[in-house]
Amino acid sequence: MYRIKGYFQSSEEDSYADGCIPSSGFSGYNKDINIQAETVSGIIEEVKKSFSVTDDALDLTFNEPERFDMQRIETADGDLASDSDIAKWKKGKKRLWLCNYSFYVEECHPVSLVEVLERERKGRIRNDNL
Repeated sequence: MYRIKGYFQSSEEDSYADGCIPSSGFSGYNKDINIQAETVSGIIEEVKKSFSVTDDALDLTFNEPERFDMQRIETADGDLASDSDIAKWKKGKKRLWLCNYSFYVEECHPVSLVEVLERERKGRIRNDNL
């Protein structure tokens, strides 16, 4: 089982004519997501579905092996920009933001509480005898 328990987001206002505008954005960690799947491919598919993006929006080749990134253009409300929004943005009639998301995938599995607690208890006994 694999999971994502949050993501890091950074956003900057993006001018179609001039590109991203320095000091116009924000960044932070969002814990309001909990995606689980049996496979890493399943995790990626769930992120694509949750954020309404395609494979083109993903970067799976980042330097951190447990991380993948996603990029999309959003409205001021944080919604995916529609074709109409993008057409207005290209004409300078709408403000949009370039948003980057970083997801960290963790592997998780069930544990036997009885076995783990027994190992921990034995470890404490050994440590107490030192």
